[in-house]
This record gives sequence, C-alpha cells and structure tokens, in this order.
Amino acid sequence: MIKIGLLPLYLKLYDDTMPELRKEFDSFQEEIIRMLEERGLSIVKSSVCRVKPEFEDAANLFKKNNVDAVITLHLAYSPSLESADALKSLKVPVIVLDTTPDFDFSMEQIAGKIMFNHGIHGVQDMCNLLLRNGVQYFVCAGHYKSSDVLDRVTRFAKAAHMVNKIKNCHIGIIGSPFEGMGDFGISFDILKKTIGMDVSTFSFDKYEIYEKMINREEVEEEYQRHLESFVVEVEEEFHKQSIVPNLVVRKWMEENRLDGFTASFTDIKKGNGFTSMPFLEACMQMAEGKGYAGEGDVFTAALICSLMSVFKDVSFIEMFCPDWQNGAVFISHMGEMNLNLSYKKPVLVRKPFPYTDAEDPIAAYGGFKPGQCVLVDLAPSAEGYNLILSNVEMLEPVVNTDIKYSVHGWFQPKRALHEFLEEYSRYGGTHHLACVYTDEIEIIKAFGKMMGFTTVLI
Repeated sequence: MIKIGLLPLYLKLYDDTMPELRKEFDSFQEEIIRMLEERGLSIVKSSVCRVKPEFEDAANLFKKNNVDAVITLHLAYSPSLESADALKSLKVPVIVLDTTPDFDFSMEQIAGKIMFNHGIHGVQDMCNLLLRNGVQYFVCAGHYKSSDVLDRVTRFAKAAHMVNKIKNCHIGIIGSPFEGMGDFGISFDILKKTIGMDVSTFSFDKYEIYEKMINREEVEEEYQRHLESFVVEVEEEFHKQSIVPNLVVRKWMEENRLDGFTASFTDIKKGNGFTSMPFLEACMQMAEGKGYAGEGDVFTAALICSLMSVFKDVSFIEMFCPDWQNGAVFISHMGEMNLNLSYKKPVLVRKPFPYTDAEDPIAAYGGFKPGQCVLVDLAPSAEGYNLILSNVEMLEPVVNTDIKYSVHGWFQPKRALHEFLEEYSRYGGTHHLACVYTDEIEIIKAFGKMMGFTTVLI
C-alpha cells in the first residue's frame, strides 16, 4: 500500500474574518483525494491547518501512519513559519501540489474568485523555507483537472514508497557473499549506514529445525502446484525430495518476515544442512513480489525488493553474452528468474550441480516474455551510488536449441550495442541488475533523486 499524507494549508485570518468561505474548499479537497486514490494512492488526510499546533498535530498523524510522503495543498495563502517546523520534522519527502480550483483566471475572471485561487504565493513562501531548512521537496504545478499534474504527483509518491521500502527492507542471506565478486562487495554496516537496510544470516544449525516443520502434506501440495505450473521433466520421488530445501527457505523467510533473500551456491553443502540449492524458491519468491539476487548479493536483492513494491513484473538478471550480429544481449543465470515473466510454461528439470557435494537441485527454466523494459542497476561508486537506467526491448524468445534448458532472454537497447555496453561500464554498471517491465522510467528516476543517487540514463 502506497500511503501518502495530504496536508491542506490555510490562513487563520480568513477564518476569523470570513468563516463562511472555508466550506467552499471541501469539494475541491475531496475531488483531489478521489483522483489520487484512483491512481493507486492511499490518502491519510489531516484537518485543514492554519497555525503551528495544528501543523504539529498533522505531522504526528502522518508519523503515526508511517506515510511514504506528504502532499501539501494550499487552499489559500498560508504563512510559512506556521508550517516550517512541522514539515522539517517529517523525515519523508514533501510533494508540493501547486494547483487551484479554477483553470481559467484570465481577464474575464471576477474579483470574487481571487480568494479561492491565490495559493501559489503560499507555495512560494513555504518552498523558500523548505529549501533553507534542508527539507527534501518536489514541486508539481498545474491544474488538477486540465493537466498531468496529479500523474506527476503520483510518480513522486510511488518513488517515495520505493525509498521507504529500500531504507527499511530486511534481506536474508544464505552463506556469505561470493568470494572475489567486488562490484557488490559492500559491508553490511556500510549498507545500513548509506541505504538503511537490515541483513539477517541463515543459521545452518537451524536447517534441521525448519526441515522438521515440513510435513508430507505440504510437500504433496507443493508437488501438485508444480505439476500445474510447470512442464515437469523430473522423476516424482526425486522431485518431492528436492522440494524440501526450497520449503526450508520459505519457512525461514516467513518466520523472520524477510522482504527478500540471496544465497551463495558455494555455501550450499551437505555439511550446512542443505541437500540442494534452493533455485526454485528464488523463482517462487520473486513471483510473489519478494526481492532476490544471486551469489550472496544482498545489495541487489534490496534494490529488487524496492522495485517490487511498485512494479510487479521485476526480475533479477545478468547480462551473459553479446549478440553482436543482432545488436542484442543474451541474459541468463544459473536457475533464477521471476516465473511470472516466462513467455511459455517453464520447464522443471534436474539441474547438474558440480560445485559442491550437494545433490543436484530442481530448477525451472523459461524465456523472458517480450515487451518494453527498463534495466535498473545500482552501482557503488567512489562518491556514492550510480543508478543506471536504460529503456530496452525484450525480444520474443524463439528457441529451438538446448538453451531452452536454461534461464534465457534477449534484449535490444535503444542505441548501438557497443555504445550501450561502453556507457554501462563507463558508469560502473555491475553484473547483477534488475529488469522491470514498464515504460514508467520517470518513477525510477524520481526514486534515484530521492535517495541521492547519481542517476544515469543510457
């Protein structure tokens, strides 16, 4: 739920001298709330605020409801010093909706309408104080009915929700980050300090405890689910046996209320309890809207968790091979993809696993469906983080070779392939990233701005 505070601002002087005017703004506020709710926002509205104590009450209401952002709406002029301290205390983005009831205020307009349409200089007064007080704010100006201003407000609101999610997400890790992979090699303490996320490590000595929580009925139910969801090419007994480590991960995530997880396949060993790598649960969790990244990468798992909070068609990917001939990039990974994005029913197979003494796991393979996508990569840099974005087209995966027994897909960037790859690495693009099926790149750009990332579009 994208929960947003709405703060209507007004002037006490008008209530003292013309108390009958205020009710004229009721329908204006109600219509804006309705239009924002139609765009998917859940609105927490405060009373109309005029003086400091009222603004303080509104701020406390928003904090109590853990809103992602606060939208201000000037019904008239409102002196900025009345609201400044309350707005500074919020610690969430302020979205300034600079609009009025009337679209036409031309030379044909009557003087009586001035009282209902002069909020813009209240906006100017307030924004100067927001700037001076270091409050993060974004201004969206336009008529609420005759422009796209509410769409722009909604983009910032959704971006703020993503910010709230990544700052407060809880990611689990099985094992340790893959040794030697430097691009996502950031200490958990630094991630806590710079992003805000929390990380919990799976205790291998608890594997048996979770395993004992799984009964035959659960395994059978999951098995039947697989028969419906996949083209199954696995022998039944082995299939059911291989379901168990995946359900162990599910139990662990549920018990710890994790927003996502990552697993380093090199730590999946019999001595650690795991009989096989839980590739399938990674797929299932992404399909359920949870974050995931491979090889112990909690960083990208948190990014995907954040993206999932607004965009449902998101998957962890890696760029594997350039297709120079067709100006495309082949994407894949060992056995993880958001199965909701598979073009056809995925095939479930026994995957050879020579990396440790663990048994072969089951894995679901599919091809990424065609469509317009945004590639999203969060890359550590010397100064902070680069958020690298690129509009691409995912191609229809027409495969007649054994590549069908792998996670597979091809995308074409909007520019020449060599230029795309050069720019991606010029800005430090990492080898773990997210693919988002959307054309709403502006929301992700706003997320980057709110987080203080350097946003790069290639």
